Amino acid sequence: MTNSATEAPAKPHSSHWGAFTGQWVDDRLVVRPHPNDPDPNPILDNFPEALRHKARVTEPILDSLKQEALVRNRAVGDEHNLAKVSRGRAGECEIEGAQ
Repeated sequence: MTNSATEAPAKPHSSHWGAFTGQWVDDRLVVRPHPNDPDPNPILDNFPEALRHKARVTEPILDSLKQEALVRNRAVGDEHNLAKVSRGRAGECEIEGAQ
């Protein structure tokens, strides 16, 4: 039985690491490998903790030299200065500070 206050319906998903179901239960993601997977990858067990891990990238980020290359359509070097970007329509990037 599903209690709508604490439990969302389980939904099927797939990833590079196999098929699984994901379900929110009491503000926590529960991941279960597909029942027909004979050897589920243990990486699936990391999904719930990865959502809030300090190393998770929470915003789109674009290397500032690649940013210039997108704006000026030129090759870039090896220096890396990261800049925040926001997502535009249909996969376009809107680069902060670009003119």
